[in-house]
Amino acid sequence: MPGDDRDVPDELTPREKARLRARDRKRATRMVVDNAGVKRTALALAARRAVPPAKDVETT
Repeated sequence: MPGDDRDVPDELTPREKARLRARDRKRATRMVVDNAGVKRTALALAARRAVPPAKDVETT
């Protein structure tokens, strides 16, 4: 999952580790295929992130 440190090797400097963690956070969510409920939730959250928030339009 994004934010896990297990993908980051220990021999990297703190700056490089931070860069890799930030890059991983920007990546798409890894798909969970074992659990249908978790997969559905992950897809719904991804769809919500993809849609920009609606802007309020004042009518006069």
